[in-house]
Amino acid sequence: MTDTEWTSPRKMMDYYMPQADSFAEAETQLYWAVMKLQIRARCCGLVYDRVALKRLRHLNKPPTLPPDLELSVEDAKRKWGTQF
Repeated sequence: MTDTEWTSPRKMMDYYMPQADSFAEAETQLYWAVMKLQIRARCCGLVYDRVALKRLRHLNKPPTLPPDLELSVEDAKRKWGTQF
């Protein structure tokens, strides 16, 4: 995968997720998609596994993802459709 296929949580919500009723709802949907391993997440080039996500879950109050986390665009298109 190239770096252009990964994006920040904010850009993911803006460009790749279907319209949610609110920003909070979109943030919650994205958070749980990451926690359920439906959307891959990485930091510093390392893709998070289930153990790393569990640690992240305890460090951040749900449903917040750190802004420096990168999320897979490919996974988002697979989950929410390819119309983007």
